Amino acid sequence: MTQADILITNGNVFTADKDHPKAEAIAIQSNRLIFVGSNIDAESFRAQDTLVIDAKGRTVMPGFIDSHFHLLNGARELRFAQLQDVRSFEMLRQVLLNYAESTRSEWVAGIGLIYGILPNGSSITRQHLDEIIPDRPVFLVAYDGHTSWANTEALRRAALLNGRELGEFSKVVMGDDNMATGELLEAAGNIVEDLIPPITEGETLDLLARA
Repeated sequence: MTQADILITNGNVFTADKDHPKAEAIAIQSNRLIFVGSNIDAESFRAQDTLVIDAKGRTVMPGFIDSHFHLLNGARELRFAQLQDVRSFEMLRQVLLNYAESTRSEWVAGIGLIYGILPNGSSITRQHLDEIIPDRPVFLVAYDGHTSWANTEALRRAALLNGRELGEFSKVVMGDDNMATGELLEAAGNIVEDLIPPITEGETLDLLARA
């Protein structure tokens, strides 16, 4: 019989196995689980030099790794134009026009845009977005979520066209004409995004399945 380096007994072991969700003991050898089951069966893995830990009824579970994964938000964003592969303003124009034609929403929203797609490396402005779609609200979010851009119609609806004082790290970027340029930093973008009509629970479940 294989001998365990570590034996944990008398535990409330969460197994993540739907057919056998609970156990009492686990045996470990070379940092790998070699047994999960009852206290009685675990005894066969005990050796003279096995470290035995009495869990005293406490919960024992696998190590969970937080990968900073936003499943629900990521799924919901699948309904927007996907801009991850856009590398030029002309590509952006085509993707947004295609999306505007296919979406049932009045809003033209996109997610995942990289910085620096303009030839001179300057930031996208509301005028750039107005050039593509002037008569519907347009809202784009950068790939890192820290910057967003809106056209004139979206800024007007959010009452941001003339700027607004926000928190220390959030900002409506203003131009020399004392009007919003269309670039929004951090939570400033939330003011516009919150105007996009929410989707139904059924639509959310469909997007989660896709994700």
